[in-house]
Formats: sequence, structure tokens, C-alpha cells
Amino acid sequence: MDNLSAVRPILADLIAFKTVSSTNNLDLIEYLEGIFKPAGFSTLRIYGPESKTRANLLCQIGPETAGGLMLSGHTDVVPTAGQNWHSDPFCLKEEGDRFIGRGTADMKSFIAATCLAVKKVDLRRLKRPLSLLWTYDEEIGALGSRVAANELSSHFKYLPEAAIVGEPTSFNVYCKHAGHVTLNLSVRGKGAHSSDPSLGISAIKALVQVLQGIYELEDQLKQETIDDPHFLRPFVTINVGQVEGGSAVNIVPDRAKAVVGFRPLPGTDIKEILKRIHEVIKTHCHTPGACFELSEPQILPAMLTRTDTRLSRILLPLAKTSDQGAAQFGTDAGNLNEIGIESLIFGPGSIDVAHQANEWILKSDVDQAVQKISRVIADYLF
Repeated sequence: MDNLSAVRPILADLIAFKTVSSTNNLDLIEYLEGIFKPAGFSTLRIYGPESKTRANLLCQIGPETAGGLMLSGHTDVVPTAGQNWHSDPFCLKEEGDRFIGRGTADMKSFIAATCLAVKKVDLRRLKRPLSLLWTYDEEIGALGSRVAANELSSHFKYLPEAAIVGEPTSFNVYCKHAGHVTLNLSVRGKGAHSSDPSLGISAIKALVQVLQGIYELEDQLKQETIDDPHFLRPFVTINVGQVEGGSAVNIVPDRAKAVVGFRPLPGTDIKEILKRIHEVIKTHCHTPGACFELSEPQILPAMLTRTDTRLSRILLPLAKTSDQGAAQFGTDAGNLNEIGIESLIFGPGSIDVAHQANEWILKSDVDQAVQKISRVIADYLF
């Protein structure tokens, strides 16, 4: 049976699991256990504190020695609500040279290709361990990989030396990306009837003042560029993504909040950016009595891997170009790098179609992914 015929039903099964972020992924995890356990892998579910309805799956096979390789991908997908899909997004559709469905590019095709690739290599020949890490809730802050990274040392005698995170890179190799820091900014004021606003303290007015300062900080950060042509935006970007406040048009609002995100580059001092945001709150709020609170930051680290790793030397001949660039999006690789697993981002499909209606991947990409993953396993671990 050719690769495409063999991988198609696996991909169809994976797409059918509606593993939208923050929802249950355990049926998919059980499905993957049913593939990797019979292949000889030991499997372990790593649950997070958020809910016992979501878990990472760690699979391991091979001798307990140093120098192992990890393949990793996330099981969650983004929502489809409000998008103009031409077919059921959770039913794999074939159209010409494409597979269409939510998660085809981002990133269930990589998972499906790995499921087949491990069957195509002789795992008895492994001289170093092979690990697989399938994570949850990557799309909302790489929550699962952060939990897993904190626990991996207790499950390995030797942590994997390197990892491939199979995000859709069109088979380019990326050795770096920006991170993402999320902050919840809340304001407490004092409610009053709007017929006499002087009796209240408007939380919305105070928040607007501070957000103006945030936008001024955004302009400042744009001027603080780094010398790296791989980043389309070689500076820390900042975004006010959500704003809420008030309860009625005739009530001075006593509460308001905003969610602010910024993307640190490799080498960015996150504490310094947070200090500047605190300074904005202090200097731009001109509403007496308004009280601000900034939550503990949720941090997805930036990622930077040196360009001369053993894994890069194996991957580059299989890549579309010989340049190791930067992903313009965050990935689980940031959390893996933080614990010393040198990670590279490499996978089938294009990020340009991820998260969109009628998400697709070329059938040839899926076929090539099986071949390339099999080759990497053999070259790195035999």
C-alpha cells in the first residue's frame, strides 16, 4: 500500500475528532494510544491543572541512552464558528490534489504522517530513544506543552537531545520564533447614577487613559528593532486584544478590563517590558480613586536554537531551502527549548491557510511528510 492510501484513513480519523482548544481531547489521545502501543511504545498521559478532560500524550521507545529525538505536535485546533466552510470542517474532504478539513495544515497531517512513519522504520534498530509528544491547548498559549515541559525530566533518564515540532512550514526549517506574553489588566472604580457622574469613578475612563499609554508604548517598541532579517517584524509587537466594562448606559462603570498581549523576540528582557507597562499604568491614569491590577503574565517563551545542530544537518537536505529562518508565530518549541531540548520547526502544509475556512493541505505534502519523518528517524537514531 502506498503512503497516501495508508495515511488517508488516519488523517480522516484525526480530523473527525473535534478537538477545539479548551475542549475534551481524550478520545483522540485514546486513538493515538491505540496506534503507538501496538507499535511497541510505552505511553503516558500528562494531564494539566485546567481539566482532566485534556491531556498530553508522551510515547517512548528505544534504549535509555542520551542523544534521543522527540517529534511533537498539538492535538487542538481553532474554532470553525462563523467561518464560511463549503463542507463539514470535521469530515476530511478530497478535492483534486488537496485534503480539506480543520487541522489538515495545522497540524493533524504531521501527526498522521508520524503514525505511519513509525510503522515504516524498523524500531528494533534504534540506538537512541525516540519520543513523541502530542500536546493540548497549544492554540491558546501552548498550555499543554508548558505542563509537559515541567514534568518531562521525571519521565526520562535522559531528556531528548533534539525535537522536531511539526508545524506547517512548507518543509522549511525554522530555528527561532517570537514568544507571546498575555496580561489581564483590570480596573476597579465606583458605580453611580449617570445623572451625577461626580459621585462615581469611571473604570472605563481610567482604562481608556491607560490604553492610550499602551498604544504609545507600542509606537516606542517599533523603533527598538533587532538586526535579524528573518523576522518580518524585528521588534516587540503589542496588542490590546479584548476590552470589557460597564453594565448599563446610565451607570458609571465600576469595573473594566482588557487583555493585552506582546510578543518578545529571542533575547527580549520580558521583565523590562513588564516594568514599562507598569510605568504606563502609573503615569497615564488621571482618574483619582481608580485601582488597577495586572495579572501574573502567561508566558510562551521565544525560541532560538543554534544553527549547527546534528538535527539541522539531517533536516536541511530534506527542506525546501538551505536557510534556517524564523517562524512568524509561536509554537510548543519555546517550552521545549526552555528545558534544554534543542528544537526545530519543520512540517507539511502552509501556515497561510491555517485557521481559515476550508483549510487545506496538498496530498503530496502528506505523502512527503511520511517519507521525510521516516528518513529523519533512521538517520538520527539508527
